[in-house]
Amino acid sequence: MMMGASGADGGEKTATFDGSTTYLTRGADFTGNSNGTTASFSFWYRNDGATGGSNIYKTQNNTFKFVDSGGTNINVEGRTTAGTRILDSAIVGLNDTGIWHHVCGMIDMSSAANSSYYFDDVVHESMAGTFSGGSIKFADTNHAVGADYNGSGKWAGALYDFWLAFNVTINFDTTLNRRKFIDADGAPVDLGSDGSTPTGTAPILFLTGDSSTFATNAGTGGGMTTTGTLTDTNGPTTAGSA
Repeated sequence: MMMGASGADGGEKTATFDGSTTYLTRGADFTGNSNGTTASFSFWYRNDGATGGSNIYKTQNNTFKFVDSGGTNINVEGRTTAGTRILDSAIVGLNDTGIWHHVCGMIDMSSAANSSYYFDDVVHESMAGTFSGGSIKFADTNHAVGADYNGSGKWAGALYDFWLAFNVTINFDTTLNRRKFIDADGAPVDLGSDGSTPTGTAPILFLTGDSSTFATNAGTGGGMTTTGTLTDTNGPTTAGSA
């Protein structure tokens, strides 16, 4: 495991979405992607005034997504290939405007007890709503970040080290596993140039770097296309920092 010193990978430039014109699309499925029952994720986000229902990440057919409520949580939803919703859950946190926060978690559709979410290194899970067995349709004809694939539901905010691995299990209830993404002081950890440091394998989607490289996708799934113009901002130094 690679540990980062406090602030070692924090405060670097990253990309912002303006909430009116800017978003990313893949235009196809991610290379090597497949449906499944598990997924692990970690990302830093700063809400810059996003309204309820704004999309942080979404598949074209609404089968897997992170949606900013614009209030007190990020909704995590998943559906089958038939469109049946089998996951409707929430990462509960402050979601205060202009403040950096870190979220991470694992989804395991075999058991809600095996699934957990963390907000700023504290467990914040709400699996109430819908949670049933089945395979989530992760593979789709398009993927979008910062909006729906057609540009609706745009999100206003900034993302840093957006790491998403389908069909990968990481037990975030184990502190040492969280330390691969956020250190004991609440600062970002260096995930490696392709995001492979935490697990030894690069994830499907790893958006990192400033506005000029963010859409490239340093993970294995292939690059994304920018609509509008991403702009630079300073990334987080610690969870809860402005």
